[in-house]
Amino acid sequence: MQAIKQAVDGDTIQVLSGTYEENLVIETNVYIKPVPGEEVTIRGDNLATINSSAMTAKFENISIEHTGGDSSLKGKQGVRCIEVHEGDLELNNCLVTCQVGSGVLLLDQAYLRVKKSRINDNGRCGIISFDESRLDCDDSQFKVSTISFESMSLRIAWVDGEGQSARCGRCGRSDFVCL
Repeated sequence: MQAIKQAVDGDTIQVLSGTYEENLVIETNVYIKPVPGEEVTIRGDNLATINSSAMTAKFENISIEHTGGDSSLKGKQGVRCIEVHEGDLELNNCLVTCQVGSGVLLLDQAYLRVKKSRINDNGRCGIISFDESRLDCDDSQFKVSTISFESMSLRIAWVDGEGQSARCGRCGRSDFVCL
């Protein structure tokens, strides 16, 4: 996706249908979505399929996959489909899967908004968060994976499709997610 390298802050990038075998580095504030009616998959196999340090980036209606890596690595050194550090990333109606590692890794006070998306079938965690990162989740699904936080001081603000507070699958609390 050459357009990402050429993008300036505020650009919307519309992607033609297809599976793109590449790893993306997002450093500008962009909105990435398919051309209406098209299906787009971004598939990578290095450390992260998408590495975002943009102040604001948004993906909509895109499948993001990670297919390789060393399954023995964990935490910050582990394989992940998406890595977000310092900035904000929004996933709207996206599917995120990582065969070996975590779906999303949040670092350096990153902020992730997940709307009507699925973070499913990851080899380790669905979302793993370090460094006071934040998560807002709305009407999304986390299946066959867990949400992991390093710090119990992280608060989450999310509701399920019924408008009810989501609860940690491990302890049942609605204000924190367990380690």
